[in-house]
Amino acid sequence: MGSMSQQILAMHKQQSHDSLISWISSGSDYLLDRRHIVPQAMGDVVEVGICEGQNLPYYKASEIKSFIGVDQNPKTDRIELAARDVPFAVEVLIEDVEALSLADESADCVVSTYTLCAVKNPTLAISEIRRILRPGGVLLFCEQGRHPREHFGRLQDKFSPLWQRLNRGVSINRNIFRLIAGSGFRLEFFETDRLPLKPMILGYHYAGIAIKY
Repeated sequence: MGSMSQQILAMHKQQSHDSLISWISSGSDYLLDRRHIVPQAMGDVVEVGICEGQNLPYYKASEIKSFIGVDQNPKTDRIELAARDVPFAVEVLIEDVEALSLADESADCVVSTYTLCAVKNPTLAISEIRRILRPGGVLLFCEQGRHPREHFGRLQDKFSPLWQRLNRGVSINRNIFRLIAGSGFRLEFFETDRLPLKPMILGYHYAGIAIKY
């Protein structure tokens, strides 16, 4: 395991107690969300699907060496507004996550929050993420996906095509863990739970830390 991944996992262990207390006190339906995943990023960081920069306030600035946000249709005005409040440079690339222009092994950490459930080809997107990560690099992710109970999974299969048409391609029936683990990553820490305030079939929460091997 690379030193960067060891540092991120060490940070995760240090933050786990505080995150658990925050989770209990807030009444959240799950422990790992963007507020807890994003601050664990460090080094040369790439966020795929940066959208409007809503994750920027959650990064731990002292741990960021460089930062690149990638999105095919970024809301640049909102990103610029959010970037004013963070003490690190924010570079934005307007391109498809499935065809990144970034060099091989150029990132220590990739962050994906509710992006892999929306791309057209998640296997290709994860392959690109793996390509740009250095050996031992880390993928931090929060996604929605397939419910583990077979009955709800079948309902998601039936409803997902309509949901994709109504919600800009967002899929609700992808097994995120299987996609990541089957693409050259080892899952180090992960959890699943129902997305709060949503019916069972409209998305199940997947989150975790995956290491490139």
